[in-house]
Amino acid sequence: MRPALFATSVAISTVYQFWIHTQLVGRIGYLEWFLNAASHHRVHHAINPRYLDKNHGAILIVWDRLFGTYIDETEPCVYGLVGPLRSYNPLWAQLHYFVDLARRSASGAVAGGRAAGVVEGPLVAAGRAGGPKVAPEVSVESFVKYPSPAGRGALALAGVLFVVATAAGIGLLYAQGSLSLAPRVGGAVGRAPLARGGGAPARRAAGRAAAAEPARA
Repeated sequence: MRPALFATSVAISTVYQFWIHTQLVGRIGYLEWFLNAASHHRVHHAINPRYLDKNHGAILIVWDRLFGTYIDETEPCVYGLVGPLRSYNPLWAQLHYFVDLARRSASGAVAGGRAAGVVEGPLVAAGRAGGPKVAPEVSVESFVKYPSPAGRGALALAGVLFVVATAAGIGLLYAQGSLSLAPRVGGAVGRAPLARGGGAPARRAAGRAAAAEPARA
């Protein structure tokens, strides 16, 4: 696959998923039979036991319907983690599950249970060892959020930094053509087809070079 084609497909998939990360959009009728909608994706992010490991689709939901991982939104979604993080450390947020997975796998009753904790998942291993086989029930009313220690000043600073970072990112996108690294990084992907002789600019350049040959001769 051409790098430009791959980058384009990833970009389209990412942009599409922007509108489905919300609770403001309700049901969209028959389109939900084949498109991944906000209702479907709310289920994907929920920790309700019946919603776990469901609705993996990015743009299309037909794959989940085909492979049995689709489920409809029938109860309010509770968001978070099955095992609460209880921390605002960004590094721990990325690594905590690997540590937790290693601990639960190592606590298996037999060697097979330890291996199952990694290959099949910790709940499978726990079930073999006589522990819980499903995630605990949770509801919007019973779920307790981790309290935020941030004051108004910290929240205001976070908002300002978010706006600045967003503006800087948009500015870089618009100015990428004038940056020194653009031809070697971003521009290299876009010019890949032209380097192989494809595209109108390449054909025009080749035509100019051919027309100049007799003059140099």
